[in-house]
Amino acid sequence: MVKINVTKLLSSTKEFLKSSCVPLSLLANLIERCKHSITQFMNKRLTNIKHIGIRECNRKIHNKSKITRKISFK
Repeated sequence: MVKINVTKLLSSTKEFLKSSCVPLSLLANLIERCKHSITQFMNKRLTNIKHIGIRECNRKIHNKSKITRKISFK
């Protein structure tokens, strides 16, 4: 599992900005790109989690139906 420490990311960005002279337009562009990447990453993770959940549910339902069939044929 990948964890993003947003606070650490922001503080290191702030330190970088203090130490260098960056035009505001470039900074705005950078923030926008970061926001987009993080959102994309999180959406992808959520989608994966949903798929895994659905697969697990389907497996449980399938296993239950197998057990039911075994019992009903006895």
